[in-house]
Amino acid sequence: MLPRLLQIFAALAILLLGWAIVQVVWQVPGELSQGVIFKIFFFHVPAAWLMLLSGLVCAGGAIAYLMGSRKGDAIAAAAGEMAFVFGIIVMTTGPIWAYRAWNKAWVWDARLTTSLICWLTFAVYVFVRRFGGANAPRISATLAIFGAVNVPLVFFSVNLWNRGMHPPSSVVQTLDGVMKQALLTSLGAFTFLWAVLFTWRYLQERTARAVDDNWALVQAVQDADHHRAEP
Repeated sequence: MLPRLLQIFAALAILLLGWAIVQVVWQVPGELSQGVIFKIFFFHVPAAWLMLLSGLVCAGGAIAYLMGSRKGDAIAAAAGEMAFVFGIIVMTTGPIWAYRAWNKAWVWDARLTTSLICWLTFAVYVFVRRFGGANAPRISATLAIFGAVNVPLVFFSVNLWNRGMHPPSSVVQTLDGVMKQALLTSLGAFTFLWAVLFTWRYLQERTARAVDDNWALVQAVQDADHHRAEP
């Protein structure tokens, strides 16, 4: 059932993304002050939401791992990569949008700075998981929890410190009919894509752990047989 479900989710992601592109390109009007570059908003925002969601899922898996769950470590590993990947989309589209709309690709305001810290945290998380050796799961779990603590700061930063050029979160609530529909369509596409990628990576992590366990068991049996065979 799971492979078929992933196929359905992948198909829905493709269809919804195609429909979102159609809506954004041909139906959504250009914003009065920003022009056509405002349309990047409809892909930037869903990626940002999923980056933050991934950070919370990663931390939840990390906490479960620290409490003794190996499955939690697999969840954390998959979600940490999702935070990193969707963060790349956020940190790429954001400066492009800002430069064309406000002639500045970057300023050190609250939302941009906390978003950068969040993304860098999970970039380091992915690096540690790959190159951290035997202690990588425990070290990366600490990073995941730190990244999750930063998630509320990212979300509420423009309301707590409303200084800088990043639009406030209330912009989403002011969208008219066609803009809101385009945003929801894009969010649905990104969400189904996230579900497919996350589940795929989670299953890979579980399979890798099962292979390691089986290999360790085989080695233990072979060592025991070798010791019994010694005179």
